[in-house]
Amino acid sequence: MKRLAHRILGSAAVLTLAAAGCRPGSTRVYGNYRSPPPYVAAAPAPPLDVSIEVIYTDLAAYGTWIEHSSYGHVWRPRGVPADWRPYTLGHWVDTDEYGLVWVSDWPWGFIPFHYGRWVWDGPYGWVWVPGTEWGPAWVAWRRGGGYIGWAPLPPRVHWSDGVGFRFGPDDLDAIEVAAWCFIPERYFLEPPHGHAMAPSTNVTVIRVTKNVTNIVNVGGRPVNRSIPRADVERIVGRPVPRTHVYEVRTPQEFRQTPRRPDAIPVFRPRTNDPRRAPGRVAGPAPQLPNPPYVEVDQRRPEQQRLQAEDQRQQQKSQRKAEDQRQAETQRRAETERRQAEDQRQAEAQRQQQESQRKAETERQAETQRRAEGERRQAEAQRQAEAQRQQQESQRKAEDQRQAETQRQAETQRQQQESPRKAEDQRKAETQRKAEGERRQAEAQRQAEAQRQQQESQRKAETERQAETQRRAEGERRQAEAQRQQQESQRKAEDQRRQAETQRRAEDERRQAETQRQAEAQRQQQESQRKAEAQRQQQESQRKAEDQRQAETQRQAETQRRAEGERRQEEGKRQAEAQRQQADQEKTPENGKQNRAHAP
Repeated sequence: MKRLAHRILGSAAVLTLAAAGCRPGSTRVYGNYRSPPPYVAAAPAPPLDVSIEVIYTDLAAYGTWIEHSSYGHVWRPRGVPADWRPYTLGHWVDTDEYGLVWVSDWPWGFIPFHYGRWVWDGPYGWVWVPGTEWGPAWVAWRRGGGYIGWAPLPPRVHWSDGVGFRFGPDDLDAIEVAAWCFIPERYFLEPPHGHAMAPSTNVTVIRVTKNVTNIVNVGGRPVNRSIPRADVERIVGRPVPRTHVYEVRTPQEFRQTPRRPDAIPVFRPRTNDPRRAPGRVAGPAPQLPNPPYVEVDQRRPEQQRLQAEDQRQQQKSQRKAEDQRQAETQRRAETERRQAEDQRQAEAQRQQQESQRKAETERQAETQRRAEGERRQAEAQRQAEAQRQQQESQRKAEDQRQAETQRQAETQRQQQESPRKAEDQRKAETQRKAEGERRQAEAQRQAEAQRQQQESQRKAETERQAETQRRAEGERRQAEAQRQQQESQRKAEDQRRQAETQRRAEDERRQAETQRQAEAQRQQQESQRKAEAQRQQQESQRKAEDQRQAETQRQAETQRRAEGERRQEEGKRQAEAQRQQADQEKTPENGKQNRAHAP
């Protein structure tokens, strides 16, 4: 019993909070209990000594102890789902004392999730190997590509109060791919079981993440700083509440302690066994009480090796099937994306055509309004011109009538008063001149009045047209405002729907992104291979082309040489012919000279 004590009991164990645990700024009611005032740190309680039978009996009520051929006595939980993995039912809490602490929803989670190690055993599933050192959560961490993940540390990874972690360079890489629990990082601090990626996707997600495990030794206690508080607040988009740790003295006490929004209880027993070995995980199986509760594992190492080989083959098949499923999902997502893009383009084209049609309608209406205004203005001018011509005709008729009356009166006066004819003619001439000046002035006055009337009519027509345009512009602006409002509402609705679709597709996109990257890398390598083959082919073609060009140059050089020799030979022949012709011309001249000198 004491041997199991120094394998199980360590520094402490953390009380479990429910997945729907307290959040900052809220008051939760648990039965008749209402959350108390904010936590005030108290002095540390004195160490507590607890018998090992308390821990053993507590866990035996929730599972089975098994005598394992490799790890001695291990514990298997009862009532967990077939696809259950450790550290998946609960949530993370960022504490001041220990950093990130796992708060389990299982009633037994205060022990196995905070000391010891979890391992996968084919026939039994996940079993817990007891340990002595308490920690906020003995898990490895990975982060990248928008994901955060954790997985149980293997038993060969040890912790010492004075040293910290002790493990080899390949220990963390040896963690089974299916053991990792990945979630989109924006859901961190929330219960992962509602957001966790399927284990079959781990083989893809693990390629875009890197190890960020950082559990440090601060004053002899492990502190989980794998994800700093500032990063947690940034990725979750809200301040992280400050949470403290306080101690309880029995398992029953921490199960009955009400949950607080600013503090979590911790059960911190201590063993006084001098043989206690800190950090020890595996060792000789202790003599446990109540043997009927212990199942014996009598498998041989060869059977274990065969089972491990079968498990690796099965995982390989699962990874292959998952890769195929992800490729199909990627193709479907690409098809949906293209369809959505086509729909967006069609919608944009329809909106553009609608805008052009409205603009054309408004332009035509504006042209019609302008034409109507010009027609009305021309009609008013035509009416004014007709009125002016009518007045001019009346004035001319009046002038003619008056002239005729005057001529008749003049004739009568000439007949009656012949002596005064000259005087009358002079007066009549003067009157005619005055009348002409009066009529001219009257005509100018009427023309000015008519011009002013036309100007007033033109101004009134211009103001009426401006008023009509202002009204039309107001109606157009109102219609445009309504259209923009409707367009804004429609865009907001489209954006909401698009955001919803993007949120739904984001996880699948990120999940497919790694596959696309791998596919892109493969295609890039394939392209490089094709480019290399094409380059070699082009190099061969270039060499053949160079040889052909060299051959052509040699033939051309040969032809040039032959042509040069032919031309040289031709020049020689021409020179010889010229020389012979010159000799022939000199021969008759010499004959004439000889005859001239003859006696």
